[in-house]
Amino acid sequence: MNRAKDAVIIVLLVAVVYLLATRDGTRSVTDDSVATETSIAVLPYLNMSGDAENEYLSDLLWDETINALAKRADLRVTSRSSSARFKGSRESVEVIGAELGVSYVIEGAVRTADDKVRIMAQLIRVKDGAHIWMEAYERDADSVDAIPSDIAESVAQQTANH
Repeated sequence: MNRAKDAVIIVLLVAVVYLLATRDGTRSVTDDSVATETSIAVLPYLNMSGDAENEYLSDLLWDETINALAKRADLRVTSRSSSARFKGSRESVEVIGAELGVSYVIEGAVRTADDKVRIMAQLIRVKDGAHIWMEAYERDADSVDAIPSDIAESVAQQTANH
């Protein structure tokens, strides 16, 4: 009887070792777990004003966009710290999206001139790099507060349609 038990245990161990050895530990953006849910990473907004002192505005608008999107129950939004490491990165959206396990990426840029702020945001589908939506918002510097919520609403509508 002990030999039969030993044989079963050996077969099970061999099966487990085989499964572990042949398992692909990488995650692809075509995995069902990622492709079927609406998941988004907001990349750090670029400061295009040419003035390093305006970096805080880019960071603030980026953070507020993440917060506005995260309030929506129909979206899964990666954390600020997860996407922060891609600040200034030259990686493709496909690579970043796969690494973060998201189906969409938002890229944004902020430009200031005089008392005006121009914010550009675009939604890109990770699996093929296609631009789904793009919008530019121009406001007085003291009235940019509503823009992140406007971006979140537009993104939610666009992802529901794709």
